[in-house]
Amino acid sequence: MENNYVCPTCKTPLTGNSVTLVCPRCRINYPIRNGIPDFILEDLAESEHQVLRSVSFIDKLAKIYESPIWYPLVYHIYGGLFIPSVKEEVEMITEMVDAQGGVGLDVACGTGLFTRSIARKMRHVYCIDISRGMLEEAARYAEKEELHNIRFARARLGKMDRVDMTVKHHTRSGKEKSKVWIAGTNNGFVGKAIRYIGKEAHAGGAPDKGTNALNAAMLGIMGIHSLRETFKDDDHIRVHPIVTRGGDLVNIIPADVRIETYVRGKTTDVILKASKKVNRALRGGALTVGAKVKIQEIPGYLPMKNDPEMSKIFGENAKKILGKRSVKKDEHRTGSTDTGDLSAIMPTIEPSISGATGTGHGNDYKIADKRMGYIVPAELMAMTVIDLLWDNATNAHKIIKTFKPQVKRKEYVRYWERLLR
Repeated sequence: MENNYVCPTCKTPLTGNSVTLVCPRCRINYPIRNGIPDFILEDLAESEHQVLRSVSFIDKLAKIYESPIWYPLVYHIYGGLFIPSVKEEVEMITEMVDAQGGVGLDVACGTGLFTRSIARKMRHVYCIDISRGMLEEAARYAEKEELHNIRFARARLGKMDRVDMTVKHHTRSGKEKSKVWIAGTNNGFVGKAIRYIGKEAHAGGAPDKGTNALNAAMLGIMGIHSLRETFKDDDHIRVHPIVTRGGDLVNIIPADVRIETYVRGKTTDVILKASKKVNRALRGGALTVGAKVKIQEIPGYLPMKNDPEMSKIFGENAKKILGKRSVKKDEHRTGSTDTGDLSAIMPTIEPSISGATGTGHGNDYKIADKRMGYIVPAELMAMTVIDLLWDNATNAHKIIKTFKPQVKRKEYVRYWERLLR
């Protein structure tokens, strides 16, 4: 297999030998250990992220990862007794890979359980993982099975340092005459995982000896309902809890009840204010019956703001294909999108394009107009990218220069941590 590695910083093709790869532009050296290039130069044990700090444990786990005492056991503990076997899942995933003779990328490959099966029908497979132990074990398995079309590298994904702008779209249903909606905004949200802890007792014989966590949860939800008139209409607050666990047996007082909810809103400030009110209501439910409650705050999405200049370019292209009356300025929408986080960091658009029928997120939602659902969005995004990059990216540079980020890239994780304190 040829050397297709490039520098993670500047994307320049790397040169080197059997012990190191070198970026001729950045002058950064990437060591090769046991035949595996290492693109993670920092010490993950010192990372602020718990998962990354645990990489030394993952390294040790590699030796038993595919043994009967680990992977199949954990697989069935989390998935249940009646899910397909590990072998059946590998066969199913391999069958789904429609790339006979092609090139594949396996991210977080572990010991290469799926990689080795996929590699038998592909020309090349490139695999990355943060664990050196997992990669070395994967390479050993591949060598044992004489699979020489697999390349391993220690690396991580998730950084968007060289992405300057984002162009996306979202399919939309409805019977309106407009076919494209631009320049709208969306709610952001924070998530919550709530656990009410009570005390078990016989529900018929001795309910007075128990503490009903389900009653505490219901009171917490009713408290949230009582708050709805305090939310301003212009803030577009939405709170929609569900009970994911209501108890264990009907004749036992529930002692472990779980709720999940989102708290959505138009801006970060109003989301946080509503979130505090919701927490107060949830705690009130526990206090009423003498239960305990644990509330875990979960990062959600930041509010979405479409870049006005990019939206204008996209809208003009839509008018060329679909006609002047086909484009409409969108209103504020109370759903949320992960594109909101991108829009806080860089110029971003996510216009809506018709093509579907049914209720959004409903089981009747489907693509009814294949041209509008598939072809037109691709054409419009391609035309917009061309307009942004035309004439040495004059339009793109102008938009980037005037864009004011809500969050700096390097501060994104800390920003969410501060929000959820």
